[in-house]
Amino acid sequence: MTDYSLKPRLLLADDHEDVLTWVETLLEDEFCIVGTAHDGEGLIEAAALLRPDLIIADVVMPRMNGISSVRAIRDLLPACRFVFLSMHNEPDLVREALAAGASGFVLKVAADTDLPQAARDALAGRRFVSALIHYPD
Repeated sequence: MTDYSLKPRLLLADDHEDVLTWVETLLEDEFCIVGTAHDGEGLIEAAALLRPDLIIADVVMPRMNGISSVRAIRDLLPACRFVFLSMHNEPDLVREALAAGASGFVLKVAADTDLPQAARDALAGRRFVSALIHYPD
């Protein structure tokens, strides 16, 4: 029997159910998935209720984008860490996400290899940006 209390608590947010299911499958052995959200406002509500250790969110979501949601959640949960999972790789977007408080930015095409490491790095206080993104540190 698995003791979920020993695993870091993750909240996932994406407006595509298939992406949420894929990410859950990718991370469920190492992390405790405490919930999902389908839009930015729902992410804020879920974070306040579930108090995760880490949030993995898409940048582009309805009702509020992921970056604005992270800014709001940082005020509610200052110890929470954030990783963005996105199909967009523009350096300005990555810069904005990290400035908003994210510890990581992972491209969906690289999630199989990058997302578990980005989650571990974020929880350890380190930054992770997918190598496919041409982002100057």
